[in-house]
Amino acid sequence: APPEPVTFRRDGLPIMRDAAVIAVIAAALAGTLRIVRVDSQTELLASLALWLVSLLVFVVVASRRLRHKKDQLERAPVVTQAIVLLGTVLVLVAILFAMPRGIRIILTVLPVLVPVLITPLAWSILASGFPRRTGTQRVCKFCDYEYTFGYPPETDPTAPPRCPECGKGWLADLAVGVKRSNPRRIAIGGVLVLTAIVIFTVPFWNSRTIRYLPSTSLRMLALSSDTAASAAWDALQPALANYTPEQHQELFEDLLAKRLERPYTITPSQHAYLMQQVTAMPAALQERFYRELIEIKVTRVQSDRLDRTHIAISARHLGAGNATAIARVASVTVAGVEQPIDLVSAWNSMNDAAHFFSPISTFDQPLIISIPVTRQPITVRFRIAIPDRAFYVPRDTSVDPTTSLWIGDDIHELPAN
Repeated sequence: APPEPVTFRRDGLPIMRDAAVIAVIAAALAGTLRIVRVDSQTELLASLALWLVSLLVFVVVASRRLRHKKDQLERAPVVTQAIVLLGTVLVLVAILFAMPRGIRIILTVLPVLVPVLITPLAWSILASGFPRRTGTQRVCKFCDYEYTFGYPPETDPTAPPRCPECGKGWLADLAVGVKRSNPRRIAIGGVLVLTAIVIFTVPFWNSRTIRYLPSTSLRMLALSSDTAASAAWDALQPALANYTPEQHQELFEDLLAKRLERPYTITPSQHAYLMQQVTAMPAALQERFYRELIEIKVTRVQSDRLDRTHIAISARHLGAGNATAIARVASVTVAGVEQPIDLVSAWNSMNDAAHFFSPISTFDQPLIISIPVTRQPITVRFRIAIPDRAFYVPRDTSVDPTTSLWIGDDIHELPAN
């Protein structure tokens, strides 16, 4: 009996189960690297080595399963490629998922990885659907009329010199097998090729291409961390004119959430939209918009003086490239009693902690103040202002700015030490 052809359901699925087991083991090992808290460089190198070893194990396991079907695999390259590519992706995604910020890495890698992996498979499926000859019968190469006379043709005088169906000479150039095509494979391969092209070119889309997307898709893309988010936001602007107040509020809240992901996540034009819409928002959203423009961290730090307690203040702004929020230390109290403050270490141009300052964009350079030594809980109150000028140069004063959009307080509690 002729050997059974290789199919993905019968031959590929068992290998996919093996790949899933390998992926789970690899993800568990990659997750262990996070538990033991190795440094990021070591974790990256270890994860890469783990993926290569897991991939090698998968290839060995797959090869052993398919070794006895070598002849059938040569006639089914699409199935072979699908098995290898899907197993490779499964193991890779499992390891990335277990890494810190793994989902973000996956989303970053997929636009390049997916087209690279599916393109050869897509071309194989597409090529296998084009007309090709199958079978062993000899036929006319022009019309596939079957030759039923003696072979070689010159040994049978009854063989007509021309094809009875199309009338063309056929005896000197008979074909083997009837030409067949597979429209289904052509369609599937074509869709996969187009998908690979679209995914690969998404990062290079410009506003001319993006503007043809529906407004719902533009909104989702504009709120994402994709490189095309800025172009999508620009293309969305005409649709914003028709937004209802409820839709503006929903978009406003989404942009606030996006702004907290990291500094400068939102674009200057998105920040300008927030500034434009803030006065139309409910009071709670206005408060959130202003307060979340600045992020302050307060911690105790070791002091080299026995009579002083040192406090480190780190701040960063979450605007769109310029510091629209300013802050100052309004008071430091212990058990309800305000403490005298000394400035230990500060940024350039600061003379004491009571002056307004513009927060820097990272926490690498803290402002350090000191108060008389205490082990009791400490309350640090900041005065925060949002000046109404785009580029505000802090004045050397502890008085609230005369022109500002918002003045508020931010209170931080330090536990007893």
